[in-house]
Amino acid sequence: MFFNDRPFLNLDEAARFVGLKSPTLRRAIRQGKLTYAKPGRAYVVRPADVNAWLESELRRGGKLIKIRSAGDGK
Repeated sequence: MFFNDRPFLNLDEAARFVGLKSPTLRRAIRQGKLTYAKPGRAYVVRPADVNAWLESELRRGGKLIKIRSAGDGK
């Protein structure tokens, strides 16, 4: 799925985009880590902002994702 041609995604679409659940994105919004807009009831985010947030979480060693190497055997 490619979303880079869309200016905004709802949280369910954005979560699928990065392989997470929407409550994880809601938590990032509540914590002020993810930029969003709220036209009406729905939260929307830019794909580029989701990518930037995810990259920052990976750089700081956040507990967002457990990354396994090929040698982990799990």
